[in-house]
Amino acid sequence: MRKITLLTLAALTCQYTFVASAFSVENDPKFTELALGSLENIAQFDCGPYAEPIVEIAYGSRYTDESVTRADYDEESNAEVDRVLKPIDDFSRNLVVLSNNAVRLKSKREKNTYCVVDQIYKWAKADALSVQETINVKMSIPARYGSIATALAQLNIQDDPKFAEKNQVIQEWLEKRAFETVYFFDNEAPGGVPRANLRGWASLAVTQVGLLYENSELIEWGISSNEYILSFIDEDGSHPDEMRRGNLALHYQLHAAAPLSKSTALLVEAGYGDQLDYLDKLDQLVDFTIAALEDPSLVQQKFDVEQSISGGIDSVKPFMLAWVEAYLSVNCVADLDQQVKHLRPLSNSKIGGNLTFLHHGSLDVYLACPISDENQKS
Repeated sequence: MRKITLLTLAALTCQYTFVASAFSVENDPKFTELALGSLENIAQFDCGPYAEPIVEIAYGSRYTDESVTRADYDEESNAEVDRVLKPIDDFSRNLVVLSNNAVRLKSKREKNTYCVVDQIYKWAKADALSVQETINVKMSIPARYGSIATALAQLNIQDDPKFAEKNQVIQEWLEKRAFETVYFFDNEAPGGVPRANLRGWASLAVTQVGLLYENSELIEWGISSNEYILSFIDEDGSHPDEMRRGNLALHYQLHAAAPLSKSTALLVEAGYGDQLDYLDKLDQLVDFTIAALEDPSLVQQKFDVEQSISGGIDSVKPFMLAWVEAYLSVNCVADLDQQVKHLRPLSNSKIGGNLTFLHHGSLDVYLACPISDENQKS
């Protein structure tokens, strides 16, 4: 029987919860540096002006119509999706950086908190992201409003009377988006979408909103969604829907591990660990993901397709492994801790910013798991 261990956040100066967004900073050196924790640079990062609320949003698929595996990008369509999402992703990313700084830097706490709340309130009051005109938007938009909930959750303002009026408007907006997501994935999502990584990202967003506002219906949906996704994994821990993604199969296995690990860490942190009957399945998925990262032939042999990831922990950008910090806060596997130690601090704006800091309370973590005979500093 597995043992759940939740690493303490005692080093933090306040308590908060975290969520994921659906963008990454790997192509933006300024934000990569900020997110990785250069105090000298992040201290210069200030409030806005940011994007005006975006209410209507529409885009198609990133992939060619002929791509059965959804692994063949349509360059023009892919660029159009990026163009439409950029202002939303920039907005979300900025809020996450501001919230990270508010938690880490006392000198920034008050100013950044007001900034984040005011910016989110503006979007909530306008009912942003409410007109979702295509299936592709409905599949991927949860990670966008989820990233906004990330920023708010880190600030722990729910009981602060100064923000009560604005927070009420924000709550109504986020819960409305979350229940729309629940309906879509339960009733409209096509094909394997309800079983794979997109439902994982939706579950993470819905879970965070549920935890933020103590909405049991949303929390229960997040838990059941994680259990549902993981019920499909094969005995070796691979997810069959991700394994069918051609040369991107391992990439999407990694993409599935991130939200599942992060939402599970949130739920355990909030006291729901004894309700998570899927934890052994999550362990299997993580074990296979890391093993396949070291040896991509484990994936290639399934459909005889060479993978886009060459192999080895260092063959992917560190942001793709930031979810490991969330997973280790639930199940501190010494070997995995050792494998990522040279990459720390690990940061990914998809799941809240600097994960090393958020889950382990410091930027200077060398090993997150308790030192033992199996986990010695080398």
